[in-house]
Amino acid sequence: MHPAFQCLMPLSVNDTVNDAVTEVWLDIEVGGLASRAEMKSGLTRLGGATADVVIPGAPDGELHLWSDPPKIVHVSGQTPLEVAGEVLTEASLVAGKDLVWGRVTLRLGRGAPVIEELPMASAQATGTAAPTGSDDRGTQRVRAGLAIELGLADKAVLRRWQDAVISNEFNADACAREVLAGVQLAADDPRLMERSGRLLRDFLMSSLQRGVQGASRKARAQARSGTAYLVANIVAIGVYSAILLVIMVLVRVKWQFSFDHFLDFLLGRGPL
Repeated sequence: MHPAFQCLMPLSVNDTVNDAVTEVWLDIEVGGLASRAEMKSGLTRLGGATADVVIPGAPDGELHLWSDPPKIVHVSGQTPLEVAGEVLTEASLVAGKDLVWGRVTLRLGRGAPVIEELPMASAQATGTAAPTGSDDRGTQRVRAGLAIELGLADKAVLRRWQDAVISNEFNADACAREVLAGVQLAADDPRLMERSGRLLRDFLMSSLQRGVQGASRKARAQARSGTAYLVANIVAIGVYSAILLVIMVLVRVKWQFSFDHFLDFLLGRGPL
C-alpha cells in the first residue's frame, strides 16, 4: 500500500462540531497488481520527479490529482490519459469510473461516512474554527490570504500552489485549507487584527478614489503638493541669498573689496 493521504469533509451538527469523515482513496492497478493510496486534501502528484505517490511501471510524465472537487489533470508526458477510450487532458474523478494511463488504471473509491466529534476546546486551541456554512469559505480564504501576506504560511505549500496557479489548476478552498493547516493564527491575533483593519479601511475608501470624487481628491492632493514644492523652493532661494549677502558684506568690511568695480570690470566698463 502506498503512503496514506487523508481528505476530511466537515459537517456541522447541532451545537457540537462534528465532522462526517468519508474515506476516500484511489485504487491503482498496474499489470494486474493492485494497491491503494488514500487521498489527501489539495494537490497530489502522480509520476514525475517530484511525485507524492510513486507508481512502479508508470509511463513517463506527470498527473495532478485534486481533492476538491475530485479531478485528475494530465500535466506532461506522451502517454495520454483515457476515460472510456476517450483521450482527455482533465477528467473528473467519479467512484467506479476507470481512468487509464498507459499500463496504469486509476479508480476512485469511497467508504461509508464515520461521525467523528471535534471538541470545541481543541479547535479554539489551534486558532482555527470548523466551517459552519458557505460564509466560512470566504472567511477561510481571506484568513489564508492574510497569513500569506504576513509571511506565516509554509514556503513549500506556497510554491506548490503558485505552480498550480501557473498551471491553471488553482482551487481556492483547497489552497485556503492547506495554508491554514500549517499556520497557528488565532482569530484575535494582533497581527491579523491590525492588517485586516487596514484592509477594511482601504476597501471603505476605495469608492472615493474613483470617478469625479476620486479625480477631485487627486487634483487637490496635487495642488497641495505643488504649492508645498513652490514654497520650499522660495524658502531655499531666500536662505541662499541671505548667506551670499552676508559673505559679500564680510568681504567688503575685511578686504575693502568693491563689488561695483568687479561688476564694471566684467561688463568692460573699467579696470578692476
